[in-house]
Order: sequence, then C-alpha cells, then structure tokens
Amino acid sequence: MKLAILNSMVVTNQGYYKAEKITLLEARKIMFEHETDYESYVGHEASSRVLEELLGFPVPVNRIRFKQNRFQRAICFKLYDRYQEYQQLSKEELHQVKYDFYLLTRID
Repeated sequence: MKLAILNSMVVTNQGYYKAEKITLLEARKIMFEHETDYESYVGHEASSRVLEELLGFPVPVNRIRFKQNRFQRAICFKLYDRYQEYQQLSKEELHQVKYDFYLLTRID
C-alpha cells in the first residue's frame, strides 16, 4: 500500500486513526523506506516546493481526492504559515517555515 503525502492533517475516510507527531528526520526515514512507493496529494505549489526541499524527494502537486485505506500510512505536513501560490521560498526562508510532521495511520 502506497504511503501518502498530505499537506494537512485530515481524516479522509470513516475509521479509527492514530496520529503521531514525528521529526523531519523520521519523515525522511519513512520516505526512504517508501522511496518509489508513495503518492503526493499536496494541492498547492508552494507547499509542494517546501516539502521537496525538506524531504529531499519529488512531491508533485496533485489535487485529486485521497481516501485513506485501512492500515495505510500518510505523512502529514502541518504548515503554520501561508504562502502565495507559486511563491518560491529562498533557503533562508525555508528554514524559517513553522511546521510539524505527523504520521497518520488508519487502524480500522
């Protein structure tokens, strides 16, 4: 089952979920474990670019609806700042971004 990359913490399907706050290093490790077996559901260009820079993997913009399956995991990027669409952040600005990562697992 593919790992999902989301740009918010959202429950997309009925069920029970476990949400664990994880570090950037833990998120990168999970990405390496799913190197070719993940799919982006990030709907905004600016968030996509920030995630690519942070995770070190391509995170294409994808505006399709995501429904999380039983036992499927998702890395959720909780961004606390808003950026204009297509805004390119400098490396310095990227280091100022306020965010958290969560691992969201549907358990039923």
